[in-house]
Amino acid sequence: MSKLLTNKLMNMNQKGFANIILIIVIVALTVVGGYFVLNNRSTTPTPTPLRVCPEKWYDNRMPSTVGSNDVPREYFIYKGVRRELSEFDVNWVKTNCSVKPQAVY
Repeated sequence: MSKLLTNKLMNMNQKGFANIILIIVIVALTVVGGYFVLNNRSTTPTPTPLRVCPEKWYDNRMPSTVGSNDVPREYFIYKGVRRELSEFDVNWVKTNCSVKPQAVY
């Protein structure tokens, strides 16, 4: 009878040990998977500055209202649309294009 009781306890201990190992493996896989998901997030690539000649280059010299200094005063017109200087390779534009800043009031 004691042998039967010992075998029964061993089987219960083995089942408990297997469950603990299974939980540890699942937690480890979750941690490793989370690490790769968080570290391999795709970042937005920095766009390459445009190397094209805009139609116009405006320097807005209109007086601004208080607190509106966050809008750039210089900008390009490209394909009929206002585009910011930060979108262009300005040195390339200065070297290769005939457009010059035009003051507007």
